[in-house]
Amino acid sequence: MGDFSAKHNSWGCDVNNFRGTNLNNYIERSGYRVLAPSTPTRYGYNSTTTLDFAITLNVDWACTATPRSHLSSDHKPVTIDFITNPHFFSLPNKRYTNMKTNWENFTQNITVTDNFALSDANTPENIDEQIAAFTDRLHHAYINASKPLKQNDTFYISRDLNQLFKERNRVRKPWHYTRSAADKTL
Repeated sequence: MGDFSAKHNSWGCDVNNFRGTNLNNYIERSGYRVLAPSTPTRYGYNSTTTLDFAITLNVDWACTATPRSHLSSDHKPVTIDFITNPHFFSLPNKRYTNMKTNWENFTQNITVTDNFALSDANTPENIDEQIAAFTDRLHHAYINASKPLKQNDTFYISRDLNQLFKERNRVRKPWHYTRSAADKTL
């Protein structure tokens, strides 16, 4: 994170410059993400723009970027606050990806009336607690309605699609040996 001196509409600038266009193209190709405040970070002669931001990769936490007015400079420093509460925005556990879910059972578990009885929230902390509790209820309803797939459990694949897979594999094998353009086209 820092002062990139790069202007682009993607992070809140009114105009794009050469450096900003190049940086944005690189960010889009690489799968990075820009964390920029919603208000300008630089004030100067004929210029109010966002030049100070962060570039991230694989950051799975919710966050906010806020410019601060603590320095007597034409640039405002930016703070990035991450919400790291373990009950909020947690990633799904990989062990649940091979689950077989009974969705009728899930629906019955989640439609219990006390799951939706939320009290009035007066502070952001109360709202966060209620969201975390509701997320936990959803997660537990999913776990209670799901069971791990056995090794012999298979997913249904239509006959036509299965035939296409076989044909693809049949024509792919010669290409691995010959690397010819005709085999690759097939």
